[in-house]
Amino acid sequence: MAHQDQSVMRPTIQDLALELGVHKATVSRALSGKPGVSDMVRRKVIETAQTRGFFPHGLARSLATSVTETIGLVCCDETSEFLTNPFYSQVLAGIADETARHGLSLAFCSHPLPRPGKRQSIPKIMRERRADGFLFVGDQDDLLIRYAHHLGYPVVLVDHHLPTATFDTVVINNTGGAELAVHFLADLGHQRIGFVGGSLQSPSFAERLEGYRRALAERGLPADPMLVQAGEDGSGYCNMLKLLAMPYPPTAVLACNDVHAAAALRAVREAGRRVPDDISLVGFDDSTRATETWPPLTTLSVDAEEMGRAGVKRLVTRLREPHVAPGRLVVHPRLTIRGSCSPRQTKLELSAHSG
Repeated sequence: MAHQDQSVMRPTIQDLALELGVHKATVSRALSGKPGVSDMVRRKVIETAQTRGFFPHGLARSLATSVTETIGLVCCDETSEFLTNPFYSQVLAGIADETARHGLSLAFCSHPLPRPGKRQSIPKIMRERRADGFLFVGDQDDLLIRYAHHLGYPVVLVDHHLPTATFDTVVINNTGGAELAVHFLADLGHQRIGFVGGSLQSPSFAERLEGYRRALAERGLPADPMLVQAGEDGSGYCNMLKLLAMPYPPTAVLACNDVHAAAALRAVREAGRRVPDDISLVGFDDSTRATETWPPLTTLSVDAEEMGRAGVKRLVTRLREPHVAPGRLVVHPRLTIRGSCSPRQTKLELSAHSG
């Protein structure tokens, strides 16, 4: 029987221990990053393991220098809405593309949003330093962001920001985008303009509502509180039904994003009304959902993939030049006009008032 060439056989922990003159438990602790091993011994074990081909060069370098060549991506989501939201799918596509371009790996981490009275755990990838830095995307547990920063991790926020802290951020001009939409609807002659959205705990949604209200004030239009239907448990569908049930419903509505706009459009149709003949509708994000509806949605366009790429570029810069001052990249939405808006139908509005 032919014997396998020993020079190409993968060494065992026992082989490394014999060569180094230490116990195999010491080798195991050194390679796994566990305590109880001096830095000098750990480095010697790692260097020997690398020389003997015990593991790939990249992993050896990670253990020896604490560089993992991995970026951690943190989202806070308990309902899977993050992964099913087409806007964030596009952001993630940009992140994945740019990460690969830099020869880095991407580790995904889902972390629950904080709840009153519930203690939050620290993700394992963060505790065990399995990433070199973190991208926090979308709504977040702000304490976790601060904790990561406290541990010395480079941090970049994408579609999120902390008003009282300075981090690298890539954000949307949500307020300006909402103002643009309301002015567009007002130019079409609409005077009763509604707003539908999800939880206003989301900074993005809260900023879009602020822009909506600001534009109404600028145009001298009524700011009826009942025209705003948003909340923790509200969907675009349910909130639109509430608007349609009003004695004098709005003739146009701004939704906090395209997902809510598509749901609102379904509510209008099921109520026996038509978009845009009876009610105009504007979304936000210009995700793939905007062109999957009929009529296709007029919406505020945001280059989500570029936001993801910009976040990775900023994090790579932060890893290479940790003392560079934090930067803030603001993405300004553009209005994309499709088939869900039309001029106000005065005669229909008068008919509704007389009824």
